[in-house]
Amino acid sequence: MPDPPTIGIVVAMEQEVAILRERYFDARPSRSGLCPIYQARINGTPVVLAHSGIGKVNAAIAASELVLAHRPSALLVSGLAGSLSEELSAGDMVVATGALQHDFDLTPLVSGRGRLPGSRSAETPASPRLVDLATEAAAKVAAQIALARGGGVAPRLLRGAVASGDALISSASRKREILSHFPGALCVDMETAAVAQVASAAGCEWASVRVVSDNADESFDSSEVLAFVGEEGAESISALLVSLCGL
Repeated sequence: MPDPPTIGIVVAMEQEVAILRERYFDARPSRSGLCPIYQARINGTPVVLAHSGIGKVNAAIAASELVLAHRPSALLVSGLAGSLSEELSAGDMVVATGALQHDFDLTPLVSGRGRLPGSRSAETPASPRLVDLATEAAAKVAAQIALARGGGVAPRLLRGAVASGDALISSASRKREILSHFPGALCVDMETAAVAQVASAAGCEWASVRVVSDNADESFDSSEVLAFVGEEGAESISALLVSLCGL
């Protein structure tokens, strides 16, 4: 029986990669290249993990390496995000229905901020099939978290657009500016839109689930966010990716 299609994963932060490496991947990269890449089999599925580093350029490099070297059927990306919605707080999850670059601006050459030349929209849509699978995986992880809390309230799960940019958003004015251009965006990160663009160019599906770590305003506290990564965020991200690989 032939192997199932390979899944590619892009992860930015070392804390997030460390858990996945320790539990599922070889200790050393599988090949030399522009970023470390690890191989494993998760729930019977061949998986390649690229440790991209933070930011859109790094994410695009990592996604391109996966596409060119391993020909994955789908690219997955997960990590932390800042909330753009009053409905989301730390620990909640966003399943991306699409991704856009909030800091990409060719106006007046094109009719709207975030739009690439020739595109009809600023948003690169995720495939409905993977959005549904990602929602299923996130709901499963949210239930596990609630159970671990002794039957407490599960993290909230929303579906919507993710806005990516090469800036850490930590002011209410910057947050309002992003929302004025992209009112449907639920959260901000620094990688998803880049992975989505590479996946679209390569003709493969993509999915993203983001775990909210902060409110993307003046309440941002780097020590609190790093503590969240170490105590809860990285575990949630690892569980999300592993659950997705099993669907």
